[in-house]
Amino acid sequence: MKEMRKIPLTIEALSPLVLTAGSQGAILTESGDAISGAIVRGMIAARFIEAQNLGRAAHESEAFRRLFTGALKFSAAYPSKGGESAMRLPLSLQKDKLSSALADLSASDGTALKGYKPLKGCGIVRGAAIERVETAKNISLHMSRDEDGERLAGKSTEGGIYSYESLLPGQAFCGEIVGEAADIQELLTSIDCEDGAFLSRIGKSRSTQYGLCRIALDAPAPLEPLDQSLLSSTLRLRLATPLLSDAAFSRNAREVLDEEFLAPLKESAESDDFSLGRIFAASASASNFVGVWNMRRPTQFGLDAGSIFELKKASLWTSRDAAALAALLAEGAGSRTEEGFGRLALWTVDAPTLFEATQERPERRPVKSERARAIVRAVLRRRIAQSVRLAAYKDAAALTGKLAGMTHAFARLEAMLGPRENLEGAPARFRAKFAAEVGAKRTPLARHLEGVKLGAAELRDILRGERPELSPYASLDLSAEVPQELAEDAGFSRPTLKDDGEIFYDYWLWFFRHARKRAVQQRKEVAD
Repeated sequence: MKEMRKIPLTIEALSPLVLTAGSQGAILTESGDAISGAIVRGMIAARFIEAQNLGRAAHESEAFRRLFTGALKFSAAYPSKGGESAMRLPLSLQKDKLSSALADLSASDGTALKGYKPLKGCGIVRGAAIERVETAKNISLHMSRDEDGERLAGKSTEGGIYSYESLLPGQAFCGEIVGEAADIQELLTSIDCEDGAFLSRIGKSRSTQYGLCRIALDAPAPLEPLDQSLLSSTLRLRLATPLLSDAAFSRNAREVLDEEFLAPLKESAESDDFSLGRIFAASASASNFVGVWNMRRPTQFGLDAGSIFELKKASLWTSRDAAALAALLAEGAGSRTEEGFGRLALWTVDAPTLFEATQERPERRPVKSERARAIVRAVLRRRIAQSVRLAAYKDAAALTGKLAGMTHAFARLEAMLGPRENLEGAPARFRAKFAAEVGAKRTPLARHLEGVKLGAAELRDILRGERPELSPYASLDLSAEVPQELAEDAGFSRPTLKDDGEIFYDYWLWFFRHARKRAVQQRKEVAD
């Protein structure tokens, strides 16, 4: 039996960190909220090379190749709070939109709950209590100065600008290195760092003002053994990090788990009656640039961190079965486990609750200036309008039915809204015009609206306004746009969405405009 040990580590950001996330635009470079296992491995490898004076011949060292290409597993470092490490929350968790109530679909029949939304991000789990942990970020504007002349001038002649989203300094991230006891000890002896800490630079633009951090290694500790009392006919397993497949294309979650987890488990276990139950998963891909190679690695596909699935077993667990599962939990599953991919853990929480810190808040300074209060109210109103317009855009994109010939119909509906004045009466005016032109008649507009649906409801029924529960924006969550304390200070009352004329006007104006664009696009696709 292998003696597995781990080295807990803490990475403290001493300057802003730009850790490139998966999706990038031409102007904004987004940062992730965790330090990947590949970066952690690179930090330790750089220290190893420096301490052993290997230079560019590190690949010729047998110890270097063995430790960093398989013997050790470098786990991703997630944000920490008070020394406690967060983890990627399971994708089966859902939160009530109007309260702090939580539900775990993996502990129920799996049916999505009305009024709930996915609880995403990172959090610290203490028993059944979950405390969300968010990273602090900032966006900085930069100007391209690639050419020598641009650098001397201190400006871009082409007007090229870009922005970096970065993790602010002062934040800490916790991870670990897992391996056999002998390999763990050899690593610590080889890197020879005073007090177990050293400086490193990571991420994008690390040669400039970004990327400086301090990494501290704790004393090695035994890896927690698998709790045999938790083994049952149905286990829930959570992906702590993405699970990658060797396939060069994306596959469904069951195929990935069957090949990368279930097959190795059956191969090592005594029993052969393992099977997969329900799966709550999201797809993921990994592709990164390797500076030593001066090229990108091929993209690999798999399942995202936080994915959760059931492992079922028909017979009782034997000691060899338990050992096979423990080995997968310790060493990971799938491809590139040395970079921390494929880390698994048992998920045993049945009735999660959301922990909210009750620390004392600093005394609020009320907004005394009436002019400032008016500005705050205007800003809050504008934030609501932006959320409503975004909802209208998304709903217009979700319209179903034959839209190709509806360009004029949507323009006619927009005209029914009239000018932007006397907004309190906007809903009544529109519905009166709509009833007069459509009603129960077989007018051209009525025929165009037949079969056009938003969700399960007919757009025609929604526009009539006779059933308020069909209003597509009535259930919008505006808590983030209208902070309660700020609203109280400014004397701002959150509007009742279904009764607010200005919101009605803004929503349908943007809805009809985007729907008309969709109609034009669909008409072109039909013509092609």
